[in-house]
Amino acid sequence: MKYFIFCGIAIGFFIFVGISGGLPDDVKKEAGRKTEQITAARNNVDRQKAEYGKLKTADEFAFFAVYAKRERWDTHFDKAEKMLNEAEKNVTQGKVAAFLKENKKEKAGALWIEIKKVDRTIRKALQASKAPTQRMAKLKRVQKECPQLVNKASIELGEIDSLINKLEIEFIPKAQKEFPRRSDDISKRFIPLKKMQQNSANALVGAQRELKRHTSEGNADYALLSSSTEFIKKYLDGLTKKDKAYRAEINELFQSYTKILTDMRMDYYVTAGRVSWDNGYDYPTEHNYIYPPSKIDDKSYAFFAKLKPDVTSASIPKKYWDKLKIKPRQNWYSGDTHAEYWIEDIFPKTYHKYLITQNGVQKNTSWVEVDEEDYYDAYDYLGMEIVSKPYGFFEKERAKEAAPPGMAFVGDKRYGKWRTDSQSGEKFWYYYGVYSFLNRGPSYYYYRNDWNRWQGTYRDRKPYYGGDKKTPLYGTFGTDTRTNSRYMKTNFAKRGGFKTQRASVRGAGPGRRGGGPGGKGK
Repeated sequence: MKYFIFCGIAIGFFIFVGISGGLPDDVKKEAGRKTEQITAARNNVDRQKAEYGKLKTADEFAFFAVYAKRERWDTHFDKAEKMLNEAEKNVTQGKVAAFLKENKKEKAGALWIEIKKVDRTIRKALQASKAPTQRMAKLKRVQKECPQLVNKASIELGEIDSLINKLEIEFIPKAQKEFPRRSDDISKRFIPLKKMQQNSANALVGAQRELKRHTSEGNADYALLSSSTEFIKKYLDGLTKKDKAYRAEINELFQSYTKILTDMRMDYYVTAGRVSWDNGYDYPTEHNYIYPPSKIDDKSYAFFAKLKPDVTSASIPKKYWDKLKIKPRQNWYSGDTHAEYWIEDIFPKTYHKYLITQNGVQKNTSWVEVDEEDYYDAYDYLGMEIVSKPYGFFEKERAKEAAPPGMAFVGDKRYGKWRTDSQSGEKFWYYYGVYSFLNRGPSYYYYRNDWNRWQGTYRDRKPYYGGDKKTPLYGTFGTDTRTNSRYMKTNFAKRGGFKTQRASVRGAGPGRRGGGPGGKGK
């Protein structure tokens, strides 16, 4: 007996049991029940329709007649019948019938999905047939409880008004005063919330009008009263979520941060493998072992990176093999007499250091391990800010392309001010507070033309290195970075990073391999 396991959409796991070759017995049995279930559902719909027909002739139905006509209650039975006909067609002529006729075990999963579709259609048909009587019950409840429903809706509108008033009186004016240039954006994002309040107020007016008719005339549009009060509850729930989201978005304007890449490091590792066996047997059992990665120097890594994937230790000069500090009998399998060693893998680990400034507080990070691709993507950005968001910007507006440190904050008086060069008469930016370390003298200030160039051509489009292609000012190979003592003392500089435009080894290394006596199992 074989077991077929299928994971269907929204039905979880189901185990089919059957014979090899055809559809599982339990699936065919379940499909065979559908005709009977459709017949039972059709009888149920007919009973519901007949009972509804009797209700329509009773004097009490006069209360519901206007709603029945307006909402077309009779059509629910037509819809139910149509759905059952569709289900029956699927079973007798459609996919269910086709899969049963094919009787192939690999179609068990597809057949089960169709069976569940038929089940859902039957449930919807039964729900449709019950809709008129359920609607009648709801309208009678609304008639009985309409004062309480309207009072509850009035309280809920009060909660809506409270949320909106707090935004209008306290939150929004503060944000607009702090960031006057974003006043229109702040107001524009508030419009949908204000509209929800107005729509809720209109709905309450309609509900109160019907309650007044109920009180004075003993009759009202209870369907309108019901939908209006439900509408207000729905808007209160939605507005509560939107209020939090709106506040969170506007609060982004009060956040300022930048991340400057201050150092880079790449460590190199080689992993060796070993296969051992007992040479006293013609067909010995092989025992594989992979050593923990060994950290090595740059030059040794460059050597290992050039090796072919199937090279063994016998082909590696001793001075390089010794760099791995391999213990030949580490985790040795007792009884083995011979072994072969090879290079299983080589790989780098890459790290960054950052200077992060957030809301006026600076922090130098320790080494942060980053993905190798991210390391190379940022290889030209040493000394640059790789992401920044000044005050008065939304998170979606943050600068994501690398730029000179602090460039995104030029022009904002929260960070500094424009001064005039006494010799050239040109305007340059002078930083305050935690950004004052950027004020390194006339040769390193950001002049207005420089900032305008970045703002108009580079921001959010591409990295900005200043200068020209041959002699960039900023970044790993910019003259500004290379004359900055901060970066000349970095790990990157000490390991010769400034001597080349790119690291010499990228993505190098042999593929994984298995070993064996005499080089087997490559």
